[in-house]
Amino acid sequence: MCLAAVYLQQSDGSVAGEPAFDDVALLECKQGEVIITPMLATSQTIRGQIRSVDLLDSRVIIETDGEETSDS
Repeated sequence: MCLAAVYLQQSDGSVAGEPAFDDVALLECKQGEVIITPMLATSQTIRGQIRSVDLLDSRVIIETDGEETSDS
């Protein structure tokens, strides 16, 4: 099974060494927000945009202002 790890990139360009979300099964982009749905957890919405997707390493970088907007 190939699930993704999501890392958050801050506005200064820094990316945390540890993933913010593991085992992500679904990402949806809607009006400046990214809805992140892990396989065994509740969806969360982050203000930001996807910067890169590395399918080989199952790694997604999302540029964000650090605000989590809601749980779904």
